[in-house]
Amino acid sequence: MVRPGDKVLVCLSGSRESLALLHTMHQYQFYARSKGTHFSIGALFVHEDKSEVDPLHLMAYCRTLGVKFIYQDKLDDIDSERRSNSSKVAELHRWSSHATRRRAYAAARAHGYGVAAVAQSLDHAARAFLAAALHAGTLATIKAHYRIREHDIRIIRPFIYVRERALQAFARARMLPDFRAREQSPPLSPRSEDSTDETGKNQHIERSVSEPCGAKEKMAVRRSIEEIGEPLETARDLLLSQEQSHPYIFNSLKNALHPLISARNIEKDLKEHRHRKKSVIQMKNGAPVYDSEEGTEEEPVP
Repeated sequence: MVRPGDKVLVCLSGSRESLALLHTMHQYQFYARSKGTHFSIGALFVHEDKSEVDPLHLMAYCRTLGVKFIYQDKLDDIDSERRSNSSKVAELHRWSSHATRRRAYAAARAHGYGVAAVAQSLDHAARAFLAAALHAGTLATIKAHYRIREHDIRIIRPFIYVRERALQAFARARMLPDFRAREQSPPLSPRSEDSTDETGKNQHIERSVSEPCGAKEKMAVRRSIEEIGEPLETARDLLLSQEQSHPYIFNSLKNALHPLISARNIEKDLKEHRHRKKSVIQMKNGAPVYDSEEGTEEEPVP
């Protein structure tokens, strides 16, 4: 996945899995250097609208490792987030929302990075496969290594065959922090504890008072976008129940998903996508407009 002279941008979310990827790439850099292969790494954090991770903590953490940190401010693009349910389901096998990916590609291009590393495991691949098959009627999942021609960047997933619990065990053994834990249990003042009967209800109301005009529309759009997580949550629960009955189910899924993960059928899907993009026509304001999906074209890596 990593080639000599590459500039790899590790995408951070604040979770322990993304920090485990950062440490893995950082350690592999020293190992590859001893073998004569030189490449550089950096870290990127795109501040999504629903995330409350403090980027200053990530910046300080990357500074201790000597890794360059790139920060993209909170997303504020309602038009790109307002999608139909069909387009939401179509993005179940992608590593993030369209707006986040677009910001990540732009940041990588601006800073000269040609490779983006994403910390997604075999559990993510299995959930994406089930969600795409059950809710979208397609055989698709996240891929290990592919190229985005439009942005001239390669996407790699070094943990694609690693179990999620193995990454969690590694993070606990190395005492890696979880910067997203703060947003799950934020500190409450005594006054807010007395006035809150259900967790989070009054907090949303208090925050909405200070937001500018159009904040209610933003919150409505955000709630509709969060519906994309429901198929993935259902797939996770299904896999969890099946693994309790069949402990080796992920070994079978690993072998079954190998053609999809290795992107063997990506050229066929690319041709079908281009044909559908040219043939489907919609009417908008009385004028014919070619239907354009928000996803970018994925190509196999030579």
